Amino acid sequence: MKKPRALALLLCACLAALPLGGCLRSQTLDESEYVLAIGFDAGDAFAYRFSFAVQRINAESSEPRAEGFTLLTAEADTLFAAIETVCASLPHELSFARTTMMVFDAALLEREGSLEDLLSAAMEQLLIRYNASVFVSLDGAKEALEGLTGDGAEPSLDKLQSHFLDYAAETGFLPRVNLMQLYETLEGRCMDAALPLMGSSEGLRRLGAGDSVGDEEYAYLGGRMLTDTALDTGVAGAALMRGGRMAGVLDGQSVQLLLLVAGGFENGGMTFPLPEGEGVLYAAVRQTGAADIELTAEAVPRAEVRLSLRMSAMHPEELPQGLSAERMERRIEALLTERLERLFAACRALGTDVFGFGRIAVRQFQSAAAWEAYDWESAFCRMEADFHVDVSLEANEYHALLK
Repeated sequence: MKKPRALALLLCACLAALPLGGCLRSQTLDESEYVLAIGFDAGDAFAYRFSFAVQRINAESSEPRAEGFTLLTAEADTLFAAIETVCASLPHELSFARTTMMVFDAALLEREGSLEDLLSAAMEQLLIRYNASVFVSLDGAKEALEGLTGDGAEPSLDKLQSHFLDYAAETGFLPRVNLMQLYETLEGRCMDAALPLMGSSEGLRRLGAGDSVGDEEYAYLGGRMLTDTALDTGVAGAALMRGGRMAGVLDGQSVQLLLLVAGGFENGGMTFPLPEGEGVLYAAVRQTGAADIELTAEAVPRAEVRLSLRMSAMHPEELPQGLSAERMERRIEALLTERLERLFAACRALGTDVFGFGRIAVRQFQSAAAWEAYDWESAFCRMEADFHVDVSLEANEYHALLK
């Protein structure tokens, strides 16, 4: 009886050692497939279609490295159901610890309650980073993610995210919003979100150039720009949210104005027509401090907004002789004031407080009950705002031409 027992113990010991030698299962670079981006579209058979951009690893080289991503899709009623469906045909589990981008289809966000429904999935259970960038696609999330692969390009979504954030900081054409900030606007209800737009060049071909380019200047709108580059997806502009529903869109130039008031503008170029139709002034713009906003939360809320900007003419040698710096400063101030008033009126008509006036109004109430009774959403639709802009054309080597 001792020999069979001894053989059994020996067999158990050998089996226990097998995993250490890599004999029970094939050894891989990792136990997970890393999801770098998630796309959300309306589904056909189920409520939603989810797209997962999964990191692709080149294991044939001497040092395995990431090379682009593979796009996997599944239709389901919930994000968790989609994950279970996709994992049924994968060799490993999906990990969301490296997710840097979330893309929502614009048409989907026009449906009341869709965004809240999608975000109700416990993101913390999936370990999704709260600094993951949020985008809205004019042409569908799956199409936008496909456009990021480009023509033979093998992009890193981490680097693309970093590039988009840099582009937003350098131009002001794009707001920067992450998952945590989106949660805060939905839960706090003191302001509405302006989410960055992206789109594919296919969208431009469907719409036609006339819908993208205005009479006065080029309209910067994700996927609606006349470009031919390595990527078929571009970013610019913003989707205006009213709570969790998309109410409208802004082009890049309007986003610059919005960020001057709401915060987030760092640098950018703006174009202003010269007097008597003598051409245009293209100026590099910097904001000197945050907007100064005074707001009274009465039956008809009223805000006084003051902005201070520094500008440099990019091509001053092309300016007409005799045009003084003071005259051009006053002209720019008047033009910016008019543009801001027009933008505010458009946002008020849509009922979307993307300027963030509600963040200031809520401080004037002593309790949550008093704030709720005030009903900021209704009060905002009656709100009035005055804008005052101070512009200084900075001296440079060409400044004499502006005197």
